[in-house]
Amino acid sequence: MQSLRFRVGERALAVDLRWIHEVCPLVNIRPLPQAPTWMRGLFDFHGQLLPVVDASVMLGGAPVQQCVGARILLLHGPMNDEPGAPKATYGLLVDSVEGLLQVDRADAWTARDGLPGLPFLRDVVNQDTEPLLLLDAARMSSMHASLLEGPAMLATVTDASGRA
Repeated sequence: MQSLRFRVGERALAVDLRWIHEVCPLVNIRPLPQAPTWMRGLFDFHGQLLPVVDASVMLGGAPVQQCVGARILLLHGPMNDEPGAPKATYGLLVDSVEGLLQVDRADAWTARDGLPGLPFLRDVVNQDTEPLLLLDAARMSSMHASLLEGPAMLATVTDASGRA
């Protein structure tokens, strides 16, 4: 499986390259009041507001710091393997991107229901000298309706006069 390798804190992760629409530099993320802690906010992607998930918070860590190497992985894909499945588009905030790699899942340790407390992480592969966690982007998006429904669910849209 062709994958994009990235870092969140000390952890090495990868996601199927078919989900990667674009790798964006860290831009101004607009926080949302009352949003869950893992929802960092919204960012403007060519005029479209998209939700951004903080990968570190999703993994139980401190929020990703705004630094030079931080990136937003723009993920886009079907939420399951069924024909006509709804698609989700969202940003995943990570500490750094390390590059492309070919992942052989034949020797992976697979947790059918995900790792305990982290159901969107299914496979662990020995890569170099450390375990590589494989992110199931479809499962992550299906777990959180706000990623599918987008910012309309999360933010009140106002017109020029400030009315909702």
